[in-house]
Amino acid sequence: KEYGYRDVLGIPAKLTVSKLYPSVLDDGTLGEELDGAMYDFVLPDFMNEGRDARAGARRGTATHLFMQFCDLSNVSQQGVESEITRLCDRGFISKQVADDVDRDRIGKFISSELCKRILLARRVYKEQRFNVKLPASEFTENEERKEALSKTEIFVQGVIDLVFEREDSSLVLVDYKTDSFPKNYSKEQIAQALKKRYALQLEYYKKAVKIMFGREPEEVLIYSFALSDTVSL
Repeated sequence: KEYGYRDVLGIPAKLTVSKLYPSVLDDGTLGEELDGAMYDFVLPDFMNEGRDARAGARRGTATHLFMQFCDLSNVSQQGVESEITRLCDRGFISKQVADDVDRDRIGKFISSELCKRILLARRVYKEQRFNVKLPASEFTENEERKEALSKTEIFVQGVIDLVFEREDSSLVLVDYKTDSFPKNYSKEQIAQALKKRYALQLEYYKKAVKIMFGREPEEVLIYSFALSDTVSL
């Protein structure tokens, strides 16, 4: 089988992180690539239908938007409701989004050890949008195709929720997740589900952090609003 420029012509110029996996160039669905979405809120199968699913998705989106725009120092000093009002008054979020923000879960985040660490950080980088080049050969499991694409790169785009720098200059990568889970799930089951669902995505985020900051993060953390706790990868 012949490879070469036909392979290069068959791959997109840009891919979003949420669409990446090791065989993405092998499955023939690249025409479905998204350009505009900044977030992918993945609901479990049991939530894919009905009013509760839509309400849960709205709460998740609103809570994520609050985390995107909020000033954590203001929240910790003035409270969640005051910060929601401030963001709404200044046009960062709409009244509908403000109504959907999960106050209880935001409050638990503000009381969390992770929030304390962020507030004490030397530097905090929120909403780190990136376009980085990664080897195209990383996204095929066909050995011949790997060789053919060995000198080809793909632009990968995404948004990292937060990176903070500790006093020792080490970096911590944080990703917020608002996924819901069945009430009978234990903390361990939720943590394992989050790791399985997002480990690969966060590996690509680690690569992006290394390119942007010149070094890999020392820690990679998911903050789960369902758990009100962090999951370390």
